[in-house]
Amino acid sequence: MALLQTRNLKVYYRTTRGTVQAVDDISFSVEEGENLGLVGESGCGKTTAVKAILRLFPVNLALVSGAIEYKGRDILAMSFEELSRLRWKEIAMIPQSAMNALDPVYPVEDQILEAIQAHETLPYGEAISRIQGLFDLVGVEKSRLKDYPHQFSGGMLQRACIAMALSCSPKIILADEPTTALDVVVQDTILQRIKELHRKLNASMILSSHDISVIAETCDKVAVMYAGQIVEYGRSRTIFGNAYHPYALGLQQAFPSIKGAKKKLIAIKGYPPNLIHPPRGCRFGQRCPFRIGKCITQDPPMIEVEPGHFSRCIRQDIVDEIRKKVSLGETWENVAVN
Repeated sequence: MALLQTRNLKVYYRTTRGTVQAVDDISFSVEEGENLGLVGESGCGKTTAVKAILRLFPVNLALVSGAIEYKGRDILAMSFEELSRLRWKEIAMIPQSAMNALDPVYPVEDQILEAIQAHETLPYGEAISRIQGLFDLVGVEKSRLKDYPHQFSGGMLQRACIAMALSCSPKIILADEPTTALDVVVQDTILQRIKELHRKLNASMILSSHDISVIAETCDKVAVMYAGQIVEYGRSRTIFGNAYHPYALGLQQAFPSIKGAKKKLIAIKGYPPNLIHPPRGCRFGQRCPFRIGKCITQDPPMIEVEPGHFSRCIRQDIVDEIRKKVSLGETWENVAVN
C-alpha cells in the first residue's frame, strides 16, 4: 500500500464567471521515502492538488470528489478533529511564499514552538532544544531564533519554514513552489538542503514547481500537469529521458538545464484553455503540432505505455517522430492555435 494515494481527485471553484475545474480527475501515489514532483505551467492545478491533501480549500470551493488516502484512510472523509491531528504531525507543508507565511509580530522561535506544542507534550526545554537542532539542520544560526520574520532574508525565511515543517517529524512534506521568490544562488542552496534533509530523515515529499530543472534535480517520480489534468506520469528518469506526451516533451525544450545548455529555448505557442469551459477532447490539442481530428473530439485516456509510465495521448504510434520534431523551433512556430 502506498503511503499516500489520490484517486480520481476533482476540485472545482466557484467564480463570478462560472465554475473553474481547477483539478479534474487526477490520480497519483507516493511511497515511503519517495519524492513526487508536480510540474506544469502556472494555473495547471499544481497548488490546488497539493493543498487538497490537507483540505486547505478556499471559501469558493464548489466541488471536491474522489479520494485522498493516507495509510489507507481517506483524508476527505476525516472529521475536523482527525484532520487537525494529521496536519503538521503526519503531513506538513512548506508554503509558496515564506514572506507571508509567518506571523510578523511573533519571534520565529515562538511560532515553531507553538506548532510543536499543538501536537506533542514536550517540556519547554526539550522543545527549544529541538528547534535549535532544526535550525542547525537547515543551516540557520541558533542565535537568530529570537528574531522576528522581518529580520530574516528571503532565503532564511524559507529555511525557517522548512524547520517548522519538520518540527513534528512528519511522514510527508508538501512543498508548494518553495524556491519561486528566491534568486538562483539561494534556490540552489535551498534545494541542496531539501535533498540533504530527505536523505537524513527519509520523509516523503510532494514538490510542485513550474521549473522542470528543480523537479529533475529533486524528485524520484513526476506528474506533468496541464489544464487541471495529469498528462504524463512516471519515474523521473523515464519522463525526462523517454517522454511520450507532446506537452511533456515540449516543456523540456523551454528549459536550458535538463540535458545541457541550448542555444535557443523553444516556447510552446498559445495559452492553456479556459477551465470554466474546458475544450472537448485533449486539453492540449489546440496547442499541439501533432494533433489530428480525434484529438479535438475525443477525450484521451491515460495509457500505460511502459510499466509504471502513463501518458494521456492517442498518438503513441508516432512517438519517435514526435521526439525528433519537438526540438525544432519551426515545429511549434507553425502550429495553428485556435
